[in-house]
Amino acid sequence: SSRWFTCLVKGPLGCFAFLFGASVVVVLFLPSAAGRMGDRVLERAFARQFEGTLELGEVWLGSFYNQQRIDSLIVRDPDGQEVLRGSLRAPALGTLFARGQNATVELHLASLHLLEFPDGSTNLERAFRQREDATGLGEVSFELPSRCNFSVTIDRLRWSDARGRGELLADLAWSGTIELRSF
Repeated sequence: SSRWFTCLVKGPLGCFAFLFGASVVVVLFLPSAAGRMGDRVLERAFARQFEGTLELGEVWLGSFYNQQRIDSLIVRDPDGQEVLRGSLRAPALGTLFARGQNATVELHLASLHLLEFPDGSTNLERAFRQREDATGLGEVSFELPSRCNFSVTIDRLRWSDARGRGELLADLAWSGTIELRSF
């Protein structure tokens, strides 16, 4: 009977200890692992979907306990010219997807250069133009929070029209709330 008792206690306790340890490892190391793999995955997915290119620097994604962040974000048009440079911040996953939480996603652009071409299109439009052979995101689905605050700041916005005239705007900021409602 002591063997049965030992088997009944040690087995479940060992499984529980393993699951607890694995959970701790996932919570602690997922952000750095997701960041190291995520930047390459996101860059390749962007290249498959759009004509421009995306370059990501330090990426910290998947954090349950700290802020999500992309410290360096560069988008280039199909000719390789830089369109925008910035960073992205979002709250921890628990805050971002919790109902009733006040989450804010922040996009900070150090520079944004908009160049208009004679046909009326811009370099930003060309960078985000879908490829003809783009396959989409497939069967990806996730539940978004019902309400999210969004903030955009632009340190320097340079605009050049098709005739070569240009303007420079500095220190621009927008903020708002995105709310999802079912009809």
